[in-house]
Amino acid sequence: MPHRILKASTMKTVIIIAAFVVILALVAKAENKDGTVCNDCNRVPTHMLQKRDTIYVKHPNGCIFYECIGNCRQKGHKRGGICTINGCQCLS
Repeated sequence: MPHRILKASTMKTVIIIAAFVVILALVAKAENKDGTVCNDCNRVPTHMLQKRDTIYVKHPNGCIFYECIGNCRQKGHKRGGICTINGCQCLS
């Protein structure tokens, strides 16, 4: 088999692609003056974050799904009931 010699235009293309890859690698590793990576430039360091308070919400009128259905059926509503933000609502 004869050896193939790359054409000059193919060699230039390979060199340009290799240079592009090297430049991309250098840009990806670039750091700011303070040592943070560019992806973290706008983030606050985790040791400076304030802990958020937990918000507790009171459940609406003690509505429990299966109890609501059962209570409404006992009252004569064939379709039972559903829990809403205002409590148990019986369906006709």
